[in-house]
Amino acid sequence: MTSSLPKFHNIINKSTTKIIVILMILLVARSAMGEGDDHPKVPYCPIVLDNLTPCFPYILENEAKPTKVCCNGVLDLSSSARNMEGRQNICDCIKAEAILMNMPLDKFSKFSSLPKACDLLFHLPPISNKTDCSTLGWELEPPGRCWWPRER
Repeated sequence: MTSSLPKFHNIINKSTTKIIVILMILLVARSAMGEGDDHPKVPYCPIVLDNLTPCFPYILENEAKPTKVCCNGVLDLSSSARNMEGRQNICDCIKAEAILMNMPLDKFSKFSSLPKACDLLFHLPPISNKTDCSTLGWELEPPGRCWWPRER
């Protein structure tokens, strides 16, 4: 019976370690997503893509106007696009998705026009082969413009 006791402790220790690691990952992901905040600071890539996937027909297939579902997703991202880290993360997520889709980045050139096409008053970063997401900062903000959406 004593020989099975160390095995039991090893199993418990491994299980406890896994639980602790999972909890730590969840806490980090939650803080990165801004859980608990009304305006997340840095959106998590799956959230960015969930919000923007309905916009792909407009962005990639030259649809004349984005759909209401697309514009609602853009509106959801508007609070994240107000700060430098949010814009950089949105940019990185879109570039990563383009690579996963095996699409040239220049096909995403309409991305930055989404807010205006959705009648929202904020800016999204331009996406192209020349875009360096790490350099996106407050230079995107034109003088006299605000970052929050227009009242509807």
